[in-house]
Amino acid sequence: MNMFKFNNWSLSIKLLVPVIVLMLALIVFSILALRNLDAIEKKLVSSLYDTSYKADYLVLNADRDLYQAMLAQTKLLTLQNEQDIQQQVADYNENTTQVSDRIQAARAVMEQHTDIFTAYKDQASGKNTFELWDEFNASYTAWKQEFNANTRTLANAANAEQQFDIARERIEQIGNIVDRYSTDSLNHNAALKQQMYVLTYVQLAAAAIISAIIVFFIVMNVRRRTRDTLDLINRTERFDLVYVDKFTPYLSQKDEFAVIIQALGEARKQFRLTFSKVIEESANLQTKIQIVEHEMNTLDTGIHDISSTTEQLSAGMEETAASAQEMNATSNEIEAAVHSVASKAQEGARAAEQLTGRATELTQQFKASYEESDRTYKIASENLIQALEESKSVEQIRSLVTSIIDIAAQTNLLSLNASIEAARAGDAGRGFAVVASEISKLAEDSKNAADRINQITGVVTRSVDNLSSHSNNLLQLFDTNIWKDYRMMLNSAEHYATSAQEIDAIAGDLSATSEELLASVENVVRTIHEISVAADEGAQGTGVIAAKADDIVQQTNRVSEQLDRSKQDIEGLAESVSKFKLS
Repeated sequence: MNMFKFNNWSLSIKLLVPVIVLMLALIVFSILALRNLDAIEKKLVSSLYDTSYKADYLVLNADRDLYQAMLAQTKLLTLQNEQDIQQQVADYNENTTQVSDRIQAARAVMEQHTDIFTAYKDQASGKNTFELWDEFNASYTAWKQEFNANTRTLANAANAEQQFDIARERIEQIGNIVDRYSTDSLNHNAALKQQMYVLTYVQLAAAAIISAIIVFFIVMNVRRRTRDTLDLINRTERFDLVYVDKFTPYLSQKDEFAVIIQALGEARKQFRLTFSKVIEESANLQTKIQIVEHEMNTLDTGIHDISSTTEQLSAGMEETAASAQEMNATSNEIEAAVHSVASKAQEGARAAEQLTGRATELTQQFKASYEESDRTYKIASENLIQALEESKSVEQIRSLVTSIIDIAAQTNLLSLNASIEAARAGDAGRGFAVVASEISKLAEDSKNAADRINQITGVVTRSVDNLSSHSNNLLQLFDTNIWKDYRMMLNSAEHYATSAQEIDAIAGDLSATSEELLASVENVVRTIHEISVAADEGAQGTGVIAAKADDIVQQTNRVSEQLDRSKQDIEGLAESVSKFKLS
């Protein structure tokens, strides 16, 4: 039953239907015209017949009345009874009067068709109708003048007879012309009718052939343009946005197919520009993510180095604390045994010298480590901030997707307008409604694809936001905690160096004088105690730095994981966009 639904018919069949209806209407109208032609021919024949019949009727009755007048005249010449005479006189006058009236009436009828009856001539005399009328009137008048009905006298019987014969002959000739006119009119009408039949059939056949040829070319044109339109729609449905040269002629044309193809071409152009931009931005984002990933790996390596250095520093501080404890024990022994001050002072001097060297070396190493860490931190911070700023280009994808959605909405609106125009066009526009429906479906698919891209972009944006948040936290941690600890450790190292120099000076004084040995030892004990406390605090500080360095490593690993997820999302976006053929 679907084949009987009008919307399931092809556009070619829909174009053929009105043509077939028009052809059937033309045939029906031709048949009705032929029938009307028959009716007109009958009316014309009837009119012509009425004209010739009326003229012939008047001529025949005039001839009869003339003959009756002749009989009355003959009887009046022989009758003796007064009553009969009066009766015949009345008949004579009545018949002559009727002859005159009918002759005038017949001539008046013929004068309505002067051009026709002038063309007709008597075959014997070669005179036309009106010439015969004139001769009849002359002979009839001459015949009447020869007889006096009141006196019943005939002036010249021979002349009267001759004029009577001439008048009757002229009436007979006029009657013959009327008969010929009637016969010729009937034959002419029949020929004209036959000619009209042939002309109507020829025109009908020519109209049918011309219509068939025109319909054939129109249908072939519509089929070809429909195929091209469907081909372009199918290409778009397959995400094939490559420009095809065969659609170029449609750009300068203005029919409905050209308008549809132009609209689709503009939409495909916008799609190509949009998806080319998406592909380009995706590639740029992948590159930037790789750069950020590389920088994060570098940062992770640096943090590992800081952690290792911090562990080494912690071990050194523990050794320093142990040495301070040993020095504290030594100073106690010095207090107990002054007699070994000299030897102990020498040992103290050597120990102080070693301590000074180690403190100086430690201070230099820590300054170098601090400067290197500061430089690495600044470079990593700048690279990370730049990468975060560049990662904001993901937001451009949202605007591009919004443009795609707007284009899809405009395409859907165009489809709606085409459907409205097709509805206004009635049956002739229903084929365009199907095309408009396909365009609407294409616009909806484009919008769904844009929504999917928007979802993927949202994931990427959230990933970038997470990366930004963690990176900012990392930078803040470096800025607020690690560098503070570094500066504290640097101050402690400088303090250790200063203390070592003081110990060295004290050891020198011990070597110079024994009187000052006890006071110097007491100072050394106090100094060593302070060193021990500072060493313990330094060990604790380096432990905190090591713990925070581990936290930074973990946060860096989480940032790397977020980068990996963002990279996967970008690769998914690139894979989705790669379905579109742009060149």
